[in-house]
Amino acid sequence: METIVKIGIVIAAAFLSGILYRIGGKGGFAHAKAIRRFGCPFVIYGYLWLIRGNLGLKGAILTVFAYILTTFSLSTYHDYLAPDKTRENWLCWLMTGFVYGLAAFPFIWIGIHWYSVIIRAVVLAITIMWLRERTSKVFIEEFFSGAIFCLTIPILLI
Repeated sequence: METIVKIGIVIAAAFLSGILYRIGGKGGFAHAKAIRRFGCPFVIYGYLWLIRGNLGLKGAILTVFAYILTTFSLSTYHDYLAPDKTRENWLCWLMTGFVYGLAAFPFIWIGIHWYSVIIRAVVLAITIMWLRERTSKVFIEEFFSGAIFCLTIPILLI
């Protein structure tokens, strides 16, 4: 696949993931959070399949496992780590990003290196924590959290 096409795919996928993540945070209707939890993993793992190519039956099964883990990872901000156990702080965001990244762990059984999963988890932890601590604009926090979630997929291909 041409490099320019891959760049276009990553930009489109990151934008879509950012929008889905934001919809889940904005709410306003019954299943808004489900759009984030189920939509973002669908976009990022669909994107992985597009840039990596067919992962075979084993890859399909492991993608389902990673999808489920990612869906669960999107269901909490780890508030229990905050001093008051209810409001997020930098440690909550650090753990949130790290867990987002670890959800891709099943891919080590199809040739993605374990250290790539860990590197992506650390990058997500730091960038999501930094983003959430540096801005107070919810739209920016949520859109870019979803976009970063997708933009870090190429790290898995190291």
